[in-house]
Amino acid sequence: MNPTEPDTRDRNAEEAHLIAAANTDLDQFAPIYERYFPRIYGYCLRRVGSAQEAEDLTSLVFTNALTNLHKFRGGVVAAWLFQIAHHAVINHRKQQQRHNRVAIPLDALSLDLPTGTPPPDEEVITRE
Repeated sequence: MNPTEPDTRDRNAEEAHLIAAANTDLDQFAPIYERYFPRIYGYCLRRVGSAQEAEDLTSLVFTNALTNLHKFRGGVVAAWLFQIAHHAVINHRKQQQRHNRVAIPLDALSLDLPTGTPPPDEEVITRE
């Protein structure tokens, strides 16, 4: 182990303490944000390929983390944040798929009516 790097267990304990403290003082979350922002951003950028979308997703990840501090049950903070990031990317992709569906206006559809058959609206008017 490199003597300049803190022991992983010590770092995990420190981060868990910061998360617990952030439940009452959000400023305590700042070191977590600063430590993990570049990694979460990089993860999102690799998944979506757009800097703007990666920034938006990274912001969403940390907003979700702050909103759900009370749900952190201990463990490795990095794993918790990357799980949030993973779900954010999946939801983003689902949303993109919904928006990428091609909508065809009903006016653009051609109705192949048999020759001599009046359009449906005229038929209804005639019956009335």
